[in-house]
Amino acid sequence: QVVYNYRVNDCSLTQKYSKDRFLRICDFHREIINRLQSLNFSKEVYYRKDRMFFVNMKGCLFMEIYHSKKSLKERYINFCSIINNPVTRSIIDDYPIIRMQMPQRIFLFLIKWHMASTIFILMMLKRI
Repeated sequence: QVVYNYRVNDCSLTQKYSKDRFLRICDFHREIINRLQSLNFSKEVYYRKDRMFFVNMKGCLFMEIYHSKKSLKERYINFCSIINNPVTRSIIDDYPIIRMQMPQRIFLFLIKWHMASTIFILMMLKRI
């Protein structure tokens, strides 16, 4: 009989709120762009990089909702600042959303059209 035991580490980065996490993800994204440009990779590699940015960004949005000790209003303001960040905006404008599966497509569509309130509510309800 196989038993699966999942250990939760309360000190892991996925459980711990860091107010500058998104800024570090943006810095990391810029560094990856610089390295990729010097290596002449195809457009597909850039799309993968952007997809990983969105995965990390979604993690930051969840952290802002569930792990921040700030007031709801402050969490919402920070949430909106992530969605309206110039790095996020520049990536979403060129990203082929139609190629994504439906849940990711909806999430990216809402980001593209500045629907932060809708995303915030759906994430609070754990629907996206």
